[in-house]
Amino acid sequence: MAVDFSPVGLCAAGLVQAALAVVYWSAVEPLGALFGANAVGCSVAATMLAESPRKGGWWLGLLVAATSVAAYVLSYVFDPAVLPSEQRAWFERLGALTVLGAMTFSVVALRELRRSPA
Repeated sequence: MAVDFSPVGLCAAGLVQAALAVVYWSAVEPLGALFGANAVGCSVAATMLAESPRKGGWWLGLLVAATSVAAYVLSYVFDPAVLPSEQRAWFERLGALTVLGAMTFSVVALRELRRSPA
């Protein structure tokens, strides 16, 4: 059942990453680019998993999950303070939710990769 929702979770994470890319692009371009690339990666991995849950989609999803966590941590390291406090609180919650989703996806993906032969 969790496998069926993996593409949906990746799409949701991709939307959050796209929103964060727009926000951070003006202040820290490399971080905005990382969020943007992650949003594209989420879309590609979700499409691959929706069409056929093969290993390529799971591996790409794991890469996207890892970069989601890295981008979230880097957003605190560089902290451009471009957002008003109420918007920052909103994006912090979304970022934390994305990290939780990335970790959950990683557990499901690793289980599927260990189970599937090809």
